[in-house]
Amino acid sequence: VSTQSTGDVETYVLSPSETKDLYPLMNVDDVYATLYSPDDGCLDPSTYVSALSRAAIMMGGKISTETVVTGIDTEVIRGMKRVTGVQTNKGLIKTEKVVNCAGAWSPYISEMAGVDCPLVPFRHAYVVTEDIPGVENMPNVRDHDLSVYLRLQGNGLSIGGYEPHPDLLPDGVAKDFAFGLYELDWDTFAFNIEHCMKRVPIIEETGLKSTVCGPESFTPDHKPLLGETIDCRGFYQGCGFNSSGIMLAGGCGREIANMVVEGTTSIDMFGYDVNRYHPDCNKNKAWILARSHEAYVKNYAMVFIHDENLAMRDMITDPLHDTLLSKGCVFQQRQGMERPGYFATHKDAVNEKMEYDWYGSYGNEVHANYPYRDRLSEEYTFGYPPHFDVIGAESDACRERAALFNMSYFGKFFLSGPDAQAAVDYLCCSNMNKGMGGTVYTNMLNKNGGSETDLTVSHIEPCPETGHDRFYIAAGGGSSNRDKYHIRSVIDDKNFDCTLVDHSADYGMLSLQGPKSRQILESICDTDLSNEAFPFSSHQLTTIAGHEVRLMRLTFVGELGWELHIPLTPWSRCTTR
Repeated sequence: VSTQSTGDVETYVLSPSETKDLYPLMNVDDVYATLYSPDDGCLDPSTYVSALSRAAIMMGGKISTETVVTGIDTEVIRGMKRVTGVQTNKGLIKTEKVVNCAGAWSPYISEMAGVDCPLVPFRHAYVVTEDIPGVENMPNVRDHDLSVYLRLQGNGLSIGGYEPHPDLLPDGVAKDFAFGLYELDWDTFAFNIEHCMKRVPIIEETGLKSTVCGPESFTPDHKPLLGETIDCRGFYQGCGFNSSGIMLAGGCGREIANMVVEGTTSIDMFGYDVNRYHPDCNKNKAWILARSHEAYVKNYAMVFIHDENLAMRDMITDPLHDTLLSKGCVFQQRQGMERPGYFATHKDAVNEKMEYDWYGSYGNEVHANYPYRDRLSEEYTFGYPPHFDVIGAESDACRERAALFNMSYFGKFFLSGPDAQAAVDYLCCSNMNKGMGGTVYTNMLNKNGGSETDLTVSHIEPCPETGHDRFYIAAGGGSSNRDKYHIRSVIDDKNFDCTLVDHSADYGMLSLQGPKSRQILESICDTDLSNEAFPFSSHQLTTIAGHEVRLMRLTFVGELGWELHIPLTPWSRCTTR
Protein backbone atom coordinates (compact mmCIF):
# COMPACT_ATOMS: atom_id res chain seq x y z
CA VAL A 1 0.00 0.00 0.00
CA SER A 2 2.78 2.44 0.90
CA THR A 3 4.57 1.71 -2.39
CA GLN A 4 1.46 2.41 -4.45
CA SER A 5 0.71 5.52 -2.43
CA THR A 6 4.07 7.01 -3.39
CA GLY A 7 3.06 6.53 -7.02
CA ASP A 8 -0.27 8.26 -6.47
CA VAL A 9 -2.19 5.01 -7.04
CA GLU A 10 -5.52 4.88 -5.22
CA THR A 11 -5.38 1.71 -3.09
CA TYR A 12 -7.46 0.17 -0.30
CA VAL A 13 -7.14 -2.85 1.97
CA LEU A 14 -10.45 -4.75 2.09
CA SER A 15 -11.73 -7.28 4.59
CA PRO A 16 -13.15 -10.61 3.34
CA SER A 17 -16.71 -9.33 3.60
CA GLU A 18 -15.86 -6.12 1.75
CA THR A 19 -14.12 -8.20 -0.90
CA LYS A 20 -17.23 -10.38 -1.26
CA ASP A 21 -19.41 -7.30 -1.70
CA LEU A 22 -17.09 -6.03 -4.44
CA TYR A 23 -16.67 -9.44 -6.17
CA PRO A 24 -19.66 -11.66 -5.28
CA LEU A 25 -18.35 -14.59 -7.37
CA MET A 26 -15.16 -14.86 -5.33
CA ASN A 27 -14.60 -17.49 -2.64
CA VAL A 28 -13.27 -15.60 0.39
CA ASP A 29 -13.38 -18.41 2.96
CA ASP A 30 -9.59 -18.55 3.16
CA VAL A 31 -8.96 -14.84 2.53
CA TYR A 32 -7.49 -12.66 5.26
CA ALA A 33 -7.54 -9.40 3.27
CA THR A 34 -7.26 -8.08 -0.28
CA LEU A 35 -5.63 -5.07 -1.89
CA TYR A 36 -7.96 -3.13 -4.18
CA SER A 37 -6.96 -0.55 -6.80
CA PRO A 38 -10.09 0.98 -8.38
CA ASP A 39 -8.17 2.43 -11.34
CA ASP A 40 -6.69 -0.93 -12.39
CA GLY A 41 -7.60 -1.88 -15.94
CA CYS A 42 -6.66 -3.73 -19.10
CA LEU A 43 -4.84 -2.69 -22.24
CA ASP A 44 -5.39 -4.28 -25.63
CA PRO A 45 -1.89 -5.07 -27.02
CA SER A 46 -2.88 -4.83 -30.68
CA THR A 47 -4.49 -1.41 -30.33
CA TYR A 48 -1.62 -0.21 -28.15
CA VAL A 49 1.09 -1.25 -30.62
CA SER A 50 -0.89 0.18 -33.54
CA ALA A 51 -1.14 3.56 -31.82
CA LEU A 52 2.56 3.63 -31.04
CA SER A 53 3.43 2.63 -34.60
CA ARG A 54 1.31 5.41 -36.10
CA ALA A 55 2.84 7.94 -33.73
CA ALA A 56 6.37 6.80 -34.63
CA ILE A 57 5.69 7.14 -38.35
CA MET A 58 4.18 10.61 -37.85
CA MET A 59 7.40 11.65 -36.08
CA GLY A 60 9.65 10.43 -38.89
CA GLY A 61 10.16 6.81 -37.95
CA LYS A 62 10.17 3.98 -40.48
CA ILE A 63 8.75 0.49 -39.96
CA SER A 64 9.87 -2.27 -42.35
CA THR A 65 7.60 -5.31 -42.33
CA GLU A 66 8.54 -8.72 -43.73
CA THR A 67 12.18 -7.83 -43.17
CA VAL A 68 14.37 -10.68 -41.96
CA VAL A 69 17.54 -9.90 -40.01
CA THR A 70 20.29 -12.17 -41.33
CA GLY A 71 23.32 -10.74 -39.57
CA ILE A 72 24.81 -8.01 -37.38
CA ASP A 73 27.96 -6.43 -38.78
CA THR A 74 30.64 -5.55 -36.22
CA GLU A 75 34.15 -4.15 -36.28
CA VAL A 76 36.87 -3.93 -33.66
CA ILE A 77 37.93 -0.31 -33.21
CA ARG A 78 40.39 0.76 -30.48
CA GLY A 79 40.18 -2.74 -29.04
CA MET A 80 36.37 -2.65 -28.65
CA LYS A 81 33.90 -4.54 -30.83
CA ARG A 82 31.09 -2.31 -32.04
CA VAL A 83 28.06 -2.45 -34.33
CA THR A 84 28.45 -1.11 -37.87
CA GLY A 85 25.33 -2.40 -39.60
CA VAL A 86 22.42 -4.84 -39.87
CA GLN A 87 22.16 -7.34 -42.71
CA THR A 88 18.60 -8.10 -43.89
CA ASN A 89 16.90 -9.91 -46.77
CA LYS A 90 16.36 -6.43 -48.25
CA GLY A 91 19.96 -5.29 -47.96
CA LEU A 92 22.35 -3.64 -45.51
CA ILE A 93 21.23 -1.04 -42.98
CA LYS A 94 24.24 0.99 -41.87
CA THR A 95 23.96 1.91 -38.20
CA GLU A 96 26.08 2.20 -35.07
CA LYS A 97 23.26 1.24 -32.71
CA VAL A 98 20.85 -1.71 -32.62
CA VAL A 99 18.19 -2.46 -30.00
CA ASN A 100 17.32 -6.16 -29.77
CA CYS A 101 13.58 -6.35 -28.99
CA ALA A 102 13.02 -9.77 -30.54
CA GLY A 103 11.47 -11.32 -27.43
CA ALA A 104 11.86 -15.09 -27.27
CA TRP A 105 13.93 -14.91 -30.48
CA SER A 106 16.41 -12.44 -28.98
CA PRO A 107 19.15 -15.06 -28.41
CA TYR A 108 19.36 -15.57 -32.19
CA ILE A 109 19.92 -11.84 -32.80
CA SER A 110 22.41 -11.69 -29.91
CA GLU A 111 24.35 -14.60 -31.37
CA MET A 112 24.76 -12.66 -34.61
CA ALA A 113 26.57 -9.94 -32.64
CA GLY A 114 28.54 -12.43 -30.57
CA VAL A 115 26.99 -11.44 -27.23
CA ASP A 116 25.24 -13.42 -24.50
CA CYS A 117 21.49 -13.27 -23.96
CA PRO A 118 20.62 -14.97 -20.64
CA LEU A 119 16.97 -15.86 -21.15
CA VAL A 120 14.95 -19.03 -21.72
CA PRO A 121 11.72 -19.29 -23.73
CA PHE A 122 8.81 -21.10 -22.07
CA ARG A 123 5.48 -22.15 -23.47
CA HIS A 124 3.23 -19.79 -21.52
CA ALA A 125 -0.57 -19.95 -21.73
CA TYR A 126 -3.92 -18.56 -20.70
CA VAL A 127 -7.49 -19.56 -21.52
CA VAL A 128 -10.64 -17.49 -22.03
CA THR A 129 -13.91 -18.68 -20.54
CA GLU A 130 -17.39 -18.49 -21.96
CA ASP A 131 -19.60 -15.68 -20.65
CA ILE A 132 -20.11 -15.73 -16.89
CA PRO A 133 -23.29 -14.05 -15.58
CA GLY A 134 -22.44 -11.42 -12.98
CA VAL A 135 -18.77 -11.02 -13.90
CA GLU A 136 -19.32 -7.79 -15.81
CA ASN A 137 -17.28 -4.85 -14.48
CA MET A 138 -15.54 -7.02 -11.90
CA PRO A 139 -11.93 -6.03 -11.06
CA ASN A 140 -8.98 -8.11 -12.19
CA VAL A 141 -7.73 -10.62 -9.63
CA ARG A 142 -4.19 -11.70 -8.87
CA ASP A 143 -3.82 -14.37 -6.17
CA HIS A 144 -0.23 -14.63 -4.97
CA ASP A 145 -0.83 -17.66 -2.76
CA LEU A 146 -2.47 -19.68 -5.53
CA SER A 147 -0.09 -18.25 -8.17
CA VAL A 148 -2.90 -17.41 -10.64
CA TYR A 149 -4.64 -14.42 -12.18
CA LEU A 150 -8.19 -13.83 -13.43
CA ARG A 151 -8.63 -10.93 -15.82
CA LEU A 152 -11.91 -9.62 -17.19
CA GLN A 153 -12.26 -10.24 -20.93
CA GLY A 154 -15.60 -9.27 -22.39
CA ASN A 155 -18.24 -11.03 -20.33
CA GLY A 156 -15.85 -13.84 -19.40
CA LEU A 157 -12.49 -14.29 -17.75
CA SER A 158 -8.99 -14.70 -19.08
CA ILE A 159 -7.25 -16.99 -16.60
CA GLY A 160 -3.69 -18.21 -16.21
CA GLY A 161 -0.82 -18.37 -13.79
CA TYR A 162 2.63 -19.64 -12.96
CA GLU A 163 2.67 -23.39 -12.54
CA PRO A 164 5.64 -25.19 -10.89
CA HIS A 165 6.27 -27.31 -14.00
CA PRO A 166 6.16 -24.98 -17.03
CA ASP A 167 6.97 -26.27 -20.51
CA LEU A 168 10.57 -25.21 -21.03
CA LEU A 169 12.17 -24.58 -24.40
CA PRO A 170 15.88 -24.88 -23.48
CA ASP A 171 16.92 -25.07 -27.15
CA GLY A 172 14.99 -21.92 -28.02
CA VAL A 173 12.04 -21.17 -30.29
CA ALA A 174 12.23 -22.33 -33.90
CA LYS A 175 13.52 -19.47 -36.06
CA ASP A 176 10.64 -19.79 -38.50
CA PHE A 177 7.96 -19.97 -35.80
CA ALA A 178 6.08 -16.67 -36.06
CA PHE A 179 2.47 -15.49 -35.67
CA GLY A 180 1.52 -18.95 -34.45
CA LEU A 181 0.52 -20.76 -31.29
CA TYR A 182 1.31 -24.06 -29.61
CA GLU A 183 -1.18 -26.71 -28.62
CA LEU A 184 -2.05 -26.23 -24.98
CA ASP A 185 -0.66 -28.91 -22.67
CA TRP A 186 -3.60 -29.53 -20.37
CA ASP A 187 -1.51 -31.58 -17.94
CA THR A 188 0.66 -28.51 -17.39
CA PHE A 189 -2.15 -25.97 -17.37
CA ALA A 190 -4.41 -27.99 -15.02
CA PHE A 191 -2.59 -26.42 -12.06
CA ASN A 192 -3.89 -22.99 -13.07
CA ILE A 193 -7.42 -24.21 -13.78
CA GLU A 194 -7.71 -25.89 -10.39
CA HIS A 195 -6.42 -22.87 -8.51
CA CYS A 196 -8.63 -20.44 -10.42
CA MET A 197 -11.66 -22.61 -9.61
CA LYS A 198 -10.71 -22.45 -5.95
CA ARG A 199 -10.82 -18.65 -6.02
CA VAL A 200 -13.84 -18.26 -8.36
CA PRO A 201 -15.80 -21.56 -8.12
CA ILE A 202 -18.23 -20.79 -10.96
CA ILE A 203 -15.36 -21.42 -13.39
CA GLU A 204 -15.88 -25.15 -12.79
CA GLU A 205 -19.32 -24.86 -14.38
CA THR A 206 -18.19 -22.63 -17.25
CA GLY A 207 -17.01 -23.66 -20.69
CA LEU A 208 -13.88 -22.40 -22.41
CA LYS A 209 -14.05 -20.14 -25.42
CA SER A 210 -10.40 -20.21 -26.52
CA THR A 211 -6.86 -21.12 -25.51
CA VAL A 212 -3.68 -19.17 -26.14
CA CYS A 213 -0.25 -20.78 -25.75
CA GLY A 214 2.81 -19.06 -27.17
CA PRO A 215 6.53 -18.53 -26.51
CA GLU A 216 7.43 -16.10 -23.75
CA SER A 217 10.95 -15.32 -22.56
CA PHE A 218 12.00 -15.57 -18.91
CA THR A 219 15.21 -14.52 -17.18
CA PRO A 220 17.15 -15.82 -14.13
CA ASP A 221 15.72 -13.14 -11.81
CA HIS A 222 12.40 -12.47 -13.57
CA LYS A 223 13.48 -9.01 -14.66
CA PRO A 224 14.06 -7.65 -18.17
CA LEU A 225 17.40 -7.31 -19.94
CA LEU A 226 17.97 -3.66 -20.82
CA GLY A 227 20.92 -1.65 -22.03
CA GLU A 228 24.14 -1.74 -24.00
CA THR A 229 26.04 -5.02 -23.70
CA ILE A 230 29.54 -5.16 -22.28
CA ASP A 231 30.84 -7.24 -25.21
CA CYS A 232 29.66 -5.09 -28.13
CA ARG A 233 29.31 -1.30 -28.19
CA GLY A 234 26.11 -0.14 -29.84
CA PHE A 235 24.26 -3.42 -29.27
CA TYR A 236 21.41 -2.88 -26.81
CA GLN A 237 19.11 -5.47 -25.31
CA GLY A 238 15.43 -4.76 -24.79
CA CYS A 239 14.07 -8.23 -24.11
CA GLY A 240 13.32 -10.85 -21.45
CA PHE A 241 10.14 -9.22 -20.15
CA ASN A 242 8.86 -12.29 -18.31
CA SER A 243 5.24 -11.99 -19.43
CA SER A 244 5.13 -8.35 -18.29
CA GLY A 245 5.92 -6.67 -21.59
CA ILE A 246 2.82 -4.49 -21.85
CA MET A 247 2.98 -3.52 -18.18
CA LEU A 248 6.65 -2.47 -18.34
CA ALA A 249 6.74 -1.20 -21.93
CA GLY A 250 6.17 2.49 -21.25
CA GLY A 251 8.88 3.02 -18.66
CA CYS A 252 11.38 0.58 -20.15
CA GLY A 253 10.88 2.01 -23.64
CA ARG A 254 11.57 5.50 -22.34
CA GLU A 255 14.73 4.41 -20.54
CA ILE A 256 16.06 2.41 -23.51
CA ALA A 257 15.63 5.57 -25.57
CA ASN A 258 17.54 7.51 -22.92
CA MET A 259 20.35 4.94 -23.01
CA VAL A 260 20.63 5.12 -26.79
CA VAL A 261 20.34 8.90 -27.13
CA GLU A 262 21.75 10.24 -23.86
CA GLY A 263 24.02 7.39 -22.80
CA THR A 264 22.37 7.07 -19.39
CA THR A 265 18.96 6.64 -17.76
CA SER A 266 16.78 9.19 -15.99
CA ILE A 267 16.15 6.85 -13.04
CA ASP A 268 17.99 3.99 -11.35
CA MET A 269 17.65 0.97 -13.68
CA PHE A 270 20.37 -1.28 -12.25
CA GLY A 271 17.88 -4.06 -11.45
CA TYR A 272 17.14 -4.37 -15.17
CA ASP A 273 20.66 -3.70 -16.47
CA VAL A 274 21.80 -6.32 -18.97
CA ASN A 275 25.28 -6.34 -17.39
CA ARG A 276 24.07 -7.20 -13.88
CA TYR A 277 25.00 -10.90 -14.13
CA HIS A 278 28.46 -12.39 -13.70
CA PRO A 279 30.06 -13.34 -17.06
CA ASP A 280 30.33 -16.98 -15.96
CA CYS A 281 26.58 -16.99 -15.30
CA ASN A 282 25.76 -15.47 -18.68
CA LYS A 283 27.55 -18.31 -20.45
CA ASN A 284 26.25 -21.14 -18.26
CA LYS A 285 23.11 -22.55 -19.88
CA ALA A 286 22.37 -24.80 -16.88
CA TRP A 287 22.43 -21.77 -14.55
CA ILE A 288 20.20 -19.72 -16.85
CA LEU A 289 17.67 -22.55 -17.21
CA ALA A 290 17.45 -23.52 -13.54
CA ARG A 291 17.38 -19.97 -12.21
CA SER A 292 14.80 -18.89 -14.79
CA HIS A 293 12.62 -21.81 -13.74
CA GLU A 294 12.89 -20.91 -10.07
CA ALA A 295 12.15 -17.24 -10.78
CA TYR A 296 9.08 -18.29 -12.79
CA VAL A 297 7.79 -20.56 -10.03
CA LYS A 298 8.32 -17.85 -7.41
CA ASN A 299 6.87 -15.05 -9.56
CA TYR A 300 3.87 -14.55 -7.30
CA ALA A 301 5.69 -15.49 -4.09
CA MET A 302 6.06 -12.93 -1.33
CA VAL A 303 9.51 -11.34 -1.56
CA PHE A 304 11.32 -11.31 1.76
CA ILE A 305 14.54 -9.43 2.40
CA HIS A 306 16.47 -12.56 3.45
CA ASP A 307 15.34 -14.72 0.54
CA GLU A 308 17.96 -16.77 -1.29
CA ASN A 309 17.79 -18.89 -4.41
CA LEU A 310 18.06 -22.67 -4.25
CA ALA A 311 18.86 -23.26 -7.93
CA MET A 312 22.49 -23.64 -9.06
CA ARG A 313 24.13 -23.05 -5.72
CA ASP A 314 27.89 -23.53 -5.20
CA MET A 315 28.41 -22.51 -8.81
CA ILE A 316 31.42 -20.33 -7.95
CA THR A 317 33.24 -20.88 -4.64
CA ASP A 318 36.45 -19.45 -3.23
CA PRO A 319 39.22 -21.41 -1.44
CA LEU A 320 37.74 -20.63 2.00
CA HIS A 321 34.26 -21.97 1.22
CA ASP A 322 34.59 -25.48 2.68
CA THR A 323 36.47 -24.26 5.75
CA LEU A 324 33.82 -21.68 6.55
CA LEU A 325 31.02 -24.15 5.86
CA SER A 326 32.52 -26.56 8.40
CA LYS A 327 32.42 -23.74 10.96
CA GLY A 328 28.67 -23.23 10.56
CA CYS A 329 28.64 -20.56 7.86
CA VAL A 330 25.27 -19.90 6.23
CA PHE A 331 26.07 -18.78 2.69
CA GLN A 332 24.36 -16.36 0.35
CA GLN A 333 24.86 -16.19 -3.41
CA ARG A 334 25.74 -13.00 -5.26
CA GLN A 335 26.81 -12.80 -8.90
CA GLY A 336 26.84 -16.62 -8.93
CA MET A 337 29.45 -16.70 -6.14
CA GLU A 338 28.90 -18.01 -2.63
CA ARG A 339 29.60 -15.45 0.08
CA PRO A 340 29.27 -15.74 3.89
CA GLY A 341 26.00 -14.49 5.35
CA TYR A 342 26.38 -15.31 9.02
CA PHE A 343 27.50 -18.17 11.26
CA ALA A 344 25.04 -20.49 12.97
CA THR A 345 25.79 -20.70 16.66
CA HIS A 346 24.90 -24.35 17.32
CA LYS A 347 27.68 -26.79 16.48
CA ASP A 348 25.52 -29.35 14.69
CA ALA A 349 24.26 -26.85 12.10
CA VAL A 350 24.12 -28.31 8.59
CA ASN A 351 24.16 -25.64 5.91
CA GLU A 352 25.21 -27.46 2.74
CA LYS A 353 23.33 -26.53 -0.42
CA MET A 354 21.83 -29.48 -2.25
CA GLU A 355 21.27 -30.04 -5.96
CA TYR A 356 18.26 -28.14 -7.27
CA ASP A 357 15.12 -30.29 -6.97
CA TRP A 358 13.07 -28.17 -9.44
CA TYR A 359 10.37 -27.89 -6.76
CA GLY A 360 9.39 -31.50 -7.43
CA SER A 361 8.84 -31.02 -11.17
CA TYR A 362 10.02 -33.00 -14.21
CA GLY A 363 10.29 -36.27 -12.33
CA ASN A 364 12.38 -34.85 -9.47
CA GLU A 365 11.53 -35.47 -5.83
CA VAL A 366 11.38 -32.52 -3.44
CA HIS A 367 14.20 -32.88 -0.92
CA ALA A 368 12.58 -34.32 2.19
CA ASN A 369 15.38 -33.25 4.49
CA TYR A 370 17.02 -29.99 3.47
CA PRO A 371 18.26 -27.99 6.50
CA TYR A 372 19.50 -25.04 4.43
CA ARG A 373 16.10 -24.59 2.77
CA ASP A 374 14.37 -24.94 6.14
CA ARG A 375 16.71 -22.37 7.65
CA LEU A 376 15.79 -19.91 4.89
CA SER A 377 12.08 -20.46 5.43
CA GLU A 378 12.50 -19.55 9.09
CA GLU A 379 13.90 -16.20 8.01
CA TYR A 380 10.98 -15.26 5.75
CA THR A 381 9.71 -12.37 7.81
CA PHE A 382 9.55 -8.59 7.65
CA GLY A 383 10.42 -8.50 11.34
CA TYR A 384 13.60 -9.63 13.07
CA PRO A 385 14.79 -12.97 11.63
CA PRO A 386 15.99 -15.82 13.88
CA HIS A 387 19.61 -14.96 13.12
CA PHE A 388 19.19 -11.34 14.28
CA ASP A 389 20.92 -12.02 17.61
CA VAL A 390 23.73 -13.81 15.80
CA ILE A 391 24.34 -10.76 13.63
CA GLY A 392 24.20 -8.62 16.76
CA ALA A 393 26.92 -10.70 18.43
CA GLU A 394 29.07 -10.48 15.31
CA SER A 395 28.60 -6.69 15.24
CA ASP A 396 29.56 -6.41 18.92
CA ALA A 397 32.69 -8.47 18.25
CA CYS A 398 33.68 -6.10 15.45
CA ARG A 399 33.06 -3.03 17.59
CA GLU A 400 34.79 -4.32 20.71
CA ARG A 401 37.45 -6.70 19.39
CA ALA A 402 37.77 -7.65 15.71
CA ALA A 403 35.94 -9.46 12.94
CA LEU A 404 37.15 -11.00 9.69
CA PHE A 405 34.98 -10.59 6.57
CA ASN A 406 35.43 -12.69 3.44
CA MET A 407 34.82 -10.30 0.54
CA SER A 408 36.41 -12.38 -2.20
CA TYR A 409 33.31 -12.05 -4.37
CA PHE A 410 34.25 -8.40 -5.02
CA GLY A 411 35.46 -7.39 -8.48
CA LYS A 412 39.18 -6.64 -8.86
CA PHE A 413 40.44 -4.75 -11.91
CA PHE A 414 43.80 -3.40 -13.06
CA LEU A 415 43.81 -0.16 -15.07
CA SER A 416 47.08 0.73 -16.77
CA GLY A 417 48.44 2.72 -19.71
CA PRO A 418 49.79 6.17 -20.65
CA ASP A 419 46.40 7.79 -19.85
CA ALA A 420 45.59 5.77 -16.71
CA GLN A 421 45.88 8.79 -14.40
CA ALA A 422 43.80 10.96 -16.74
CA ALA A 423 41.18 8.21 -16.94
CA VAL A 424 40.73 7.85 -13.17
CA ASP A 425 40.71 11.66 -12.83
CA TYR A 426 37.83 11.80 -15.30
CA LEU A 427 35.96 8.75 -14.02
CA CYS A 428 36.07 9.55 -10.29
CA CYS A 429 34.59 12.51 -8.46
CA SER A 430 37.26 12.48 -5.72
CA ASN A 431 40.78 13.88 -5.86
CA MET A 432 42.76 10.98 -7.37
CA ASN A 433 46.19 12.66 -7.31
CA LYS A 434 47.32 10.86 -4.16
CA GLY A 435 50.45 9.37 -5.68
CA MET A 436 51.66 5.81 -5.49
CA GLY A 437 50.59 4.19 -2.25
CA GLY A 438 47.31 6.11 -2.01
CA THR A 439 43.87 4.48 -1.88
CA VAL A 440 40.71 6.50 -2.50
CA TYR A 441 37.13 5.47 -1.80
CA THR A 442 35.17 7.30 -4.48
CA ASN A 443 32.05 7.54 -6.59
CA MET A 444 31.98 7.39 -10.35
CA LEU A 445 29.36 9.69 -11.85
CA ASN A 446 27.59 9.95 -15.18
CA LYS A 447 27.32 13.14 -17.21
CA ASN A 448 24.17 14.16 -15.31
CA GLY A 449 25.95 13.94 -11.97
CA GLY A 450 24.19 10.72 -10.97
CA SER A 451 26.18 8.00 -9.24
CA GLU A 452 27.10 5.00 -11.39
CA THR A 453 29.03 3.20 -8.65
CA ASP A 454 31.19 3.55 -5.55
CA LEU A 455 34.47 1.66 -5.20
CA THR A 456 38.10 1.96 -4.12
CA VAL A 457 40.95 2.96 -6.44
CA SER A 458 44.58 2.39 -5.40
CA HIS A 459 47.61 3.80 -7.21
CA ILE A 460 49.98 0.83 -7.24
CA GLU A 461 53.40 0.00 -8.71
CA PRO A 462 53.92 0.82 -12.42
CA CYS A 463 53.16 -1.86 -14.99
CA PRO A 464 56.30 -4.07 -15.03
CA GLU A 465 56.18 -4.52 -18.81
CA THR A 466 55.63 -0.88 -19.86
CA GLY A 467 56.37 1.28 -16.83
CA HIS A 468 53.01 3.02 -17.22
CA ASP A 469 50.85 4.13 -14.31
CA ARG A 470 48.73 1.34 -12.86
CA PHE A 471 45.64 1.43 -10.65
CA TYR A 472 43.98 -1.38 -8.72
CA ILE A 473 40.18 -1.09 -8.48
CA ALA A 474 38.05 -3.06 -5.99
CA ALA A 475 34.33 -2.98 -6.82
CA GLY A 476 31.31 -4.32 -4.95
CA GLY A 477 30.53 -7.92 -5.92
CA GLY A 478 26.88 -7.30 -6.71
CA SER A 479 27.67 -4.67 -9.34
CA SER A 480 31.21 -5.48 -10.48
CA ASN A 481 30.30 -6.54 -14.03
CA ARG A 482 28.18 -3.40 -14.50
CA ASP A 483 31.06 -1.33 -13.05
CA LYS A 484 33.47 -2.91 -15.52
CA TYR A 485 31.11 -1.98 -18.37
CA HIS A 486 30.91 1.64 -17.17
CA ILE A 487 34.67 2.06 -16.86
CA ARG A 488 35.39 0.50 -20.24
CA SER A 489 32.69 2.56 -21.91
CA VAL A 490 34.07 5.84 -20.59
CA ILE A 491 37.62 4.88 -21.58
CA ASP A 492 36.34 4.13 -25.09
CA ASP A 493 34.13 7.22 -25.39
CA LYS A 494 36.93 9.56 -24.28
CA ASN A 495 39.62 7.67 -26.22
CA PHE A 496 41.91 7.27 -23.20
CA ASP A 497 45.02 5.25 -23.99
CA CYS A 498 44.72 2.68 -21.21
CA THR A 499 43.35 -0.80 -20.61
CA LEU A 500 41.11 -2.32 -17.93
CA VAL A 501 41.78 -5.99 -17.16
CA ASP A 502 39.52 -8.13 -14.95
CA HIS A 503 41.41 -10.18 -12.33
CA SER A 504 38.43 -10.88 -10.06
CA ALA A 505 39.03 -14.65 -10.02
CA ASP A 506 42.76 -14.23 -9.35
CA TYR A 507 42.55 -12.47 -5.99
CA GLY A 508 40.96 -13.22 -2.66
CA MET A 509 39.84 -10.39 -0.40
CA LEU A 510 39.57 -10.41 3.38
CA SER A 511 38.64 -7.45 5.58
CA LEU A 512 39.88 -7.38 9.17
CA GLN A 513 37.98 -4.74 11.14
CA GLY A 514 37.84 -3.69 14.77
CA PRO A 515 39.98 -2.05 17.48
CA LYS A 516 42.22 -5.13 17.79
CA SER A 517 42.81 -5.51 14.04
CA ARG A 518 46.26 -3.89 14.27
CA GLN A 519 47.30 -6.19 17.11
CA ILE A 520 46.19 -9.25 15.12
CA LEU A 521 47.99 -8.20 11.95
CA GLU A 522 51.18 -7.33 13.82
CA SER A 523 51.33 -10.92 15.04
CA ILE A 524 51.49 -12.30 11.49
CA CYS A 525 53.48 -9.70 9.50
CA ASP A 526 56.54 -7.47 10.02
CA THR A 527 55.13 -4.30 8.42
CA ASP A 528 54.97 -1.20 10.62
CA LEU A 529 51.21 -0.66 11.05
CA SER A 530 51.38 2.51 13.14
CA ASN A 531 49.35 5.56 12.14
CA GLU A 532 52.52 7.37 11.11
CA ALA A 533 53.88 4.56 8.93
CA PHE A 534 50.56 3.30 7.61
CA PRO A 535 47.99 6.14 7.51
CA PHE A 536 44.32 5.78 6.60
CA SER A 537 43.53 5.49 2.85
CA SER A 538 46.89 4.01 1.97
CA HIS A 539 48.18 0.60 0.95
CA GLN A 540 51.39 -1.41 1.18
CA LEU A 541 52.67 -4.81 0.11
CA THR A 542 53.61 -7.20 2.90
CA THR A 543 54.28 -10.89 3.41
CA ILE A 544 51.99 -13.11 5.47
CA ALA A 545 52.75 -16.82 5.88
CA GLY A 546 55.08 -16.66 2.91
CA HIS A 547 52.51 -15.02 0.60
CA GLU A 548 52.62 -11.51 -0.82
CA VAL A 549 49.55 -9.59 0.35
CA ARG A 550 48.42 -6.04 -0.39
CA LEU A 551 47.19 -4.38 2.81
CA MET A 552 44.80 -1.43 2.51
CA ARG A 553 44.04 0.78 5.48
CA LEU A 554 40.29 1.16 5.02
CA THR A 555 37.13 0.74 7.01
CA PHE A 556 33.42 0.63 6.30
CA VAL A 557 32.34 -0.10 9.88
CA GLY A 558 33.72 2.98 11.64
CA GLU A 559 36.58 1.17 13.37
CA LEU A 560 40.28 0.56 12.79
CA GLY A 561 40.74 -1.92 9.97
CA TRP A 562 42.57 -3.27 6.94
CA GLU A 563 41.67 -5.08 3.76
CA LEU A 564 43.90 -7.96 2.64
CA HIS A 565 44.08 -8.49 -1.13
CA ILE A 566 45.63 -11.90 -1.70
CA PRO A 567 46.80 -13.35 -5.03
CA LEU A 568 45.35 -16.81 -5.45
CA THR A 569 47.65 -19.59 -6.55
CA PRO A 570 46.50 -21.83 -9.41
CA TRP A 571 45.63 -24.62 -6.99
CA SER A 572 43.59 -22.44 -4.63
CA ARG A 573 41.79 -19.94 -6.85
CA CYS A 574 38.02 -19.63 -7.21
CA THR A 575 36.39 -22.68 -8.76
CA THR A 576 33.46 -22.66 -11.18
CA ARG A 577 31.31 -25.65 -11.95
